[in-house]
Amino acid sequence: MKETETSAPTPEQLLSFLTAEVEMNRARRARSRKGRGMILVVGITFILIGACVALFVLSSMVTDLPRSASEGDVAQTVAVQH
Repeated sequence: MKETETSAPTPEQLLSFLTAEVEMNRARRARSRKGRGMILVVGITFILIGACVALFVLSSMVTDLPRSASEGDVAQTVAVQH
């Protein structure tokens, strides 16, 4: 009978396989860092633009509010109208 050989990898094969895996993982992480940075920049830009728009709307709402007159001015206005 012929003995079946087990295909156990040699230490050199394991080392080359692990080295290739490490290189693939490094390349994958490098690509994800670039994408993550772009998402961060877009997100912060979106937040800043939203804050500017909110401040503009608030400013326009405040300028549209009627100004309250002082108590003396109201009394004079009421006396003049009657």
